[in-house]
Amino acid sequence: MVIPVAIAILFLSFASEARDLEVRAFFGKEALPFSWASGVFRDGDDVWVGTKGGSRIYSLSGKAWRPPPAGFAGNAVTGLARFRGELYVGTDLALNVGGPTGWKTIDRVANAASANGDMVASEGLLWVAARTMLGGFVQYDGTQWKLLSRGEGTGVMNNITRIAIWKGELWAGTTNNGIFILKSGKWTVIGPEDGLPGLWITSLAGTEDGMYAGSPDGLGYFDGSRWKVYRVADGLPSNKVSALKVHENKVIVGTFDRGISVFDGRSFRNIGRAEGLSDDRVESIEVVDDTLWVGTINGLSLVRIP
Repeated sequence: MVIPVAIAILFLSFASEARDLEVRAFFGKEALPFSWASGVFRDGDDVWVGTKGGSRIYSLSGKAWRPPPAGFAGNAVTGLARFRGELYVGTDLALNVGGPTGWKTIDRVANAASANGDMVASEGLLWVAARTMLGGFVQYDGTQWKLLSRGEGTGVMNNITRIAIWKGELWAGTTNNGIFILKSGKWTVIGPEDGLPGLWITSLAGTEDGMYAGSPDGLGYFDGSRWKVYRVADGLPSNKVSALKVHENKVIVGTFDRGISVFDGRSFRNIGRAEGLSDDRVESIEVVDDTLWVGTINGLSLVRIP
């Protein structure tokens, strides 16, 4: 079933510093089943948008929405990755795997429930962090799944928030332990005493030059040797960072209460409800060509900065 693209849309544009900013805010249920857009992920020609009431897929070439395929389990999409010719999509219920023969659902790996998973594929491995009390951190080599821990006696890692690969290292943000880094088979734990803005890491995004880490206490940046923290005094619209995405050597910073900010390494350009964003609480950010798809608790906003 293809869902018509007719949506209630608010168009706003204004000039600032000789550049036009165009924001399109999607409201209503003509395309999305629920206004709370909690996850946005691109897979080639498709953009997956997860909401608290279900997910939809937008075809960039066909310019139309469609529901997830038959056999797909869960409502809100929480993570997405391509691995060995198959598409892995995490939801609030399970890990869905789509391939040539259709879709299958993985709801448990060893003792870990596969709900609310974030994932990344790198160097022949798929890493999945299931963000649930009964979850954990798992690794898949195409044949076998392996439940990870930081060492004997540490137990499963079920407090992972987001994961990323940077310079061959696996970085995992947590809810209460800062960041876990896996390098050459060994884990390192870093926290505020090492320069992080806080223990709760909500988001991670790496660039060629460094790694950004978002937290409710500010935006951290690691240049390979030391951390720098950015807060409201430095130009951020809010210290409460909720999401991160890299776009053309710029970092798009989502916040819990003040919209988004585009950071070029020198200054922040802040965009919120006053500029047309559908809400100031940002849940997820994706880049589609020259447009930012911003999921908020009150709709999906498309932001194009020429």
